[in-house]
Amino acid sequence: MMGFAPKQFDDEGRLTDEGTLKFLKHFFDEVDEWYAQLVK
Repeated sequence: MMGFAPKQFDDEGRLTDEGTLKFLKHFFDEVDEWYAQLVK
């Protein structure tokens, strides 16, 4: 898995892999919802 990491970024260091971006967005959306419940 780590061997693929360099291929996931463009020349300026931005993450370009759509699958990874989708996963990270979903993950952090879930974390935000969880945190919102904690601080009610």
